[in-house]
Amino acid sequence: MRGRADEPGDEAGGDAPVNQIHRTEGAVFALCDSTVPGRDDGRLADETLAWLDAALAEDAGTPAFVCFHHPPVRLGSPYVDGIRQFGERRLAAVLARHPQVVAVLCGHAHTPASTVFAGRPLLVAPGVVSTLVLPWEHGDSVVDHQAPPAVAFHLFDGQRLTTHYRVVP
Repeated sequence: MRGRADEPGDEAGGDAPVNQIHRTEGAVFALCDSTVPGRDDGRLADETLAWLDAALAEDAGTPAFVCFHHPPVRLGSPYVDGIRQFGERRLAAVLARHPQVVAVLCGHAHTPASTVFAGRPLLVAPGVVSTLVLPWEHGDSVVDHQAPPAVAFHLFDGQRLTTHYRVVP
């Protein structure tokens, strides 16, 4: 079930996207629902983009991170690129209006990756259950289920974002 929430843990049932804002001392995290029911790819609904635009405007003076599941760019894997977030120009237009956005954070690809989206760092979380096998790694499968899980630690000091990727033994 999907629903809308303003604070983590306040999810309500329904068909609307689950979008949440989490405020910490010194940063805002806008958690956007990029799921499309019944599909593996993603897209931010128009109402999610409107919600994000308003949420970022409300906290215009605070550094912000925009977070969702599906990466809005190609990452160089035909499999993952086919199930990424589509409609990314609409998201880029929203981010262009909000210079306080420090970075975009996502997952879905099961590989630690970094690139740029809409002039901001785009950081992709590693897989916690499996790891994507990249085309040049010549695997027999799309994912490696034997690779250890990993996590990303994002450190933000008010000006600089540093990300550390660590394997979880």
